[in-house]
Amino acid sequence: MECPACHQPNIDGARFCATCGALLPVAPVEADPLIGSIVGGRFRIIGVLGEGGMGRVYDGEQPMGTSVRKVAIKTLLSQHAKDPQVVARFMRECGTVSELEHPNTIKVYDFGQTNTGELYIAMELLNGQSLETALERGGALSPERVDRIIAQTCGSLQEAHEKGIVHRDLKPANIFLTKRAGEEDYVKVLDFGIAKRDERSAKAEQKLTQQGTVLGTPPYMSPEQFTGTELDARSDIYSLGVLTYEMLTGRLPFDADTPWAWATQHMTAQPFPFEAVPMGAAAPPKMKAAVMRALSKRREDRQQSAREFYEDLTIGAGARLSVLAAAPRTLVGSDAPTSGTALMPSRSGQTQLGEPLFVAGPPTGSGPVRTVVNHQAHQAHQAATVMDQAVVPAHPAVPTGSGQVFPAPPPAPQKSKAAPILAAVAAVAVLGVVGIVMMTKGSGGGTTEESTSTAIPLPTGAPSVTVASDPVGTPTSTPTTTPEPPPPEPTGPDKAPPDTPKNTSTPTTPTATTGPKAPPPGNEKAEQECRAAINLANGGNTDLAVKRFASCDGPKKAEARAAISASAKRAVASKGCAAKSHALAAARIGAGEAMSQLPAQCR
Repeated sequence: MECPACHQPNIDGARFCATCGALLPVAPVEADPLIGSIVGGRFRIIGVLGEGGMGRVYDGEQPMGTSVRKVAIKTLLSQHAKDPQVVARFMRECGTVSELEHPNTIKVYDFGQTNTGELYIAMELLNGQSLETALERGGALSPERVDRIIAQTCGSLQEAHEKGIVHRDLKPANIFLTKRAGEEDYVKVLDFGIAKRDERSAKAEQKLTQQGTVLGTPPYMSPEQFTGTELDARSDIYSLGVLTYEMLTGRLPFDADTPWAWATQHMTAQPFPFEAVPMGAAAPPKMKAAVMRALSKRREDRQQSAREFYEDLTIGAGARLSVLAAAPRTLVGSDAPTSGTALMPSRSGQTQLGEPLFVAGPPTGSGPVRTVVNHQAHQAHQAATVMDQAVVPAHPAVPTGSGQVFPAPPPAPQKSKAAPILAAVAAVAVLGVVGIVMMTKGSGGGTTEESTSTAIPLPTGAPSVTVASDPVGTPTSTPTTTPEPPPPEPTGPDKAPPDTPKNTSTPTTPTATTGPKAPPPGNEKAEQECRAAINLANGGNTDLAVKRFASCDGPKKAEARAAISASAKRAVASKGCAAKSHALAAARIGAGEAMSQLPAQCR
């Protein structure tokens, strides 16, 4: 491209002239030849969802009889597909992911090569938000919520590890939270794009990664990832420990600025104690012990499997969940659901509703290995109410050997209060299959509100109205033996009528809203912002806390300002002048104590 000012040639796509610095004209955007085309003989590309340096992600659909399934189609640019090593790695890793059938693992429908040369992979399209977004917007999570999310994550990893597959890039951005079968925080583990089989079981494979490179995200990488030694499932256990630490405290267990600084921290430093952060100090001791063990420098000292990590960690909040249904299903013989995108025939052996997170071996009896009902869920009466609906796959159901296929019909469904969730693509990271991937932690975020649930609400079947109507009988002047007003006491006509209506009105009065302090609806949002600011500040995220404080109002505003001030002071004490931006942010909301603690040379 020629510069219009100095007429010197420049490379295509440059924004500024390399000679004179003038702004170069933008070349017209050419129409994407893939839009409207059909790849793999069944997936129609209808638009672009995103773009990266290695390829694009498209919005696609697959006709399924009278319905259409929405899919995400990720492509690798044709110039990269000319390298036979890249093609070999792409095909191998897509095949690796397609072997995984756990319901908490991203589903891969197909992969191959388009007519124009791009390598593609078609996978399920999800709506929701990443765990990274949830942490950035709300800070640390409750221990119960952590338990539920990690339970599902460990279930996905356990299956992968048993197949000799190491994820190698576990981080909040690769844990996707969606909603399924009426349940919040349904987990999908993403980004198996840089996953590979355990080197010990893949010695015969040609090593496609360049010598001396590492794959992963430095804040979450295990010590052995930095040294280039052979990886196994215990590397993922370390990353899982970092991830869980961040979920419980709102911050990372180490602090660094460059990949090499992260390497030093992971290989030599001890993680910050949980007690250094208010939210961490409140975490259950059982959880803290499990995380600290997972963060051991020597992999022999960590838990040896995802199953063992979860058994060390759990406080029981995830047990009643087991594995959530992949989609609502119907009773045998009833009408099929109308949702064509959620109900697809599962592959043989795919986990169904109620199957335990970890399966020790195949069940007894004949027929396919498939469990429909979680018998452990009947240990508590409330556990049966967690499942919104007993359901079966769209294809003919396979009864279990016990004959018990579905739980009892649940109570009337509740309305969900979940706020609108960002529609996001849950895609396998195929874009990182060549070259060096040395990523630092990103800060992607969404603009929608996180669904607030520290525990899955159990529907209670006893409304308060029925309790109030029977045993009231508080006025002692009127005999309690008469169910009807007129017959028993005709004496005292002046007194009987007033007593009767007062008796009948007494049970109904408590059911009316007589609570003295019902906050106006408009203040609820402001108070939520205050609580979010407090959580973020307690987790050391001063700048994000200040942003949430802008919408904070109500009785917790002073507490939020104090928490931000304390967070800024902690940052100054540990980082000195490097924390000046945090001190300035706090000062803008009237919390300027940290500014006075800055070293004199940087004030």
